[in-house]
Amino acid sequence: MTFDLSKAKSLAAKKIKENEEKEKNRKNFNGSYNKNVYNNTKGVHNHVEDVVEMHGKKHIIDLICTKDAEKSSICLEKGGIEKEIALELKNIKKLVDNAKMEQKIKSILTDSFFPLTETSQYKLLMQKTKAYNSTDWAAHIPTYFTNWTWEELELPLGLASMIPEVPMSSKIEEIPIERDHLFGKLAGETDTFEKQSTTATKAQMEAKNNTIRIQMYGDFLQDNLDPQIFDKQRMKTAKALARSVERAIINGDTTATHMDSSVTDPKDFRRAFNGLRKIAIDNSGNGSLVDGGGAGISLEVFQKLMKQLSPECETENLMWIMPSRIWNAIVTGEIPEVLTTQNVGSNATLISGSMFPLFGIPAYKAGLFQKDLNASGVYDGVTTDLTGMLLADKSRLVVGTRQPIRFWIQPMMASDDSLECAAKTRHTFATAPQNADEVSVMYAHNIL
Repeated sequence: MTFDLSKAKSLAAKKIKENEEKEKNRKNFNGSYNKNVYNNTKGVHNHVEDVVEMHGKKHIIDLICTKDAEKSSICLEKGGIEKEIALELKNIKKLVDNAKMEQKIKSILTDSFFPLTETSQYKLLMQKTKAYNSTDWAAHIPTYFTNWTWEELELPLGLASMIPEVPMSSKIEEIPIERDHLFGKLAGETDTFEKQSTTATKAQMEAKNNTIRIQMYGDFLQDNLDPQIFDKQRMKTAKALARSVERAIINGDTTATHMDSSVTDPKDFRRAFNGLRKIAIDNSGNGSLVDGGGAGISLEVFQKLMKQLSPECETENLMWIMPSRIWNAIVTGEIPEVLTTQNVGSNATLISGSMFPLFGIPAYKAGLFQKDLNASGVYDGVTTDLTGMLLADKSRLVVGTRQPIRFWIQPMMASDDSLECAAKTRHTFATAPQNADEVSVMYAHNIL
């Protein structure tokens, strides 16, 4: 069989022509398709822009950002928005939801607040909305709570725990008090022993209701990222009760007109019982007050407090109670005798940075000791730049507890989306009666 060159060339030319025709048809089809897709997409973009402009961005975002998908679809349909446009808006909604979710996850993982604008989903959302000329979404970016909190600065509470505590079996209890000491008498072999006795009095303590009630709204609980929010609220309420009893132990006064004129609320727990300042002021005729002379704290003030205290008080039972101002003044050298190692060795406040047991007596730094008192040691709203300190015998103090702290949470009214958190305890504070026979609570006032 011979090879026909001319026929082969003819067949090759035909094949090439067919291939060129197919390629031409393919290009025409793709060009037409792409043009249609572009025009359709451009139409969707223009339509969405018109809808946004007509209804306002906030209205549209509120419409599509509801968490109820079914409600969102119904709103879109009833809003007269075409299905194709609604689908595009729903895609935007997905990006918004994804951005929120990404922010929450990253905030939890990093244990810090992660900005919504830094999420990858938010950046995709911004790219998407550029086509609609609607990139100003700042008003619609939600603000989240961090999963941690800065609490108000406060010194630790612990004064009540340093005082002997006794359970109370009833609301009002009486404490028997014996006066006078017995001494043995000299007697002969046939003498009748001389009869002796002591005198008895009594003190009374009455349990008082210490309560706290707070309200937490549903929106706050939903938006809060902290998984321990309920445990923290429980601790907050317990701390509120501890805070009020410590403040009352120092500053309590049961008289109708409180010694501190700032206490005007009849339900203020500082009206529950007399505190240490009031007890010392009432016993001032027996030397329970020391005047600081309007100057800074000095070693002399400590010496006078010790000197005028009942000599029967044991050092191991005593404690200084002072505000942070006096504490810090001592630590930083206002009493030079305790600042350097030359005088007190390793106990020097210059080295330790803390208050050591002065005269063998430990000190308590009380954050709730007022620092705005006048020269008489009370608040009057006029002279407010002075403070004071206390010296007390713990064995002559008592905290009575009728009911430990009880905590509960319950819904508020059906028409109110909130929860009520409440706590209650019943307790009181008392001291052995202060008089000429006993001065176991001392108060130094008029200290700058």
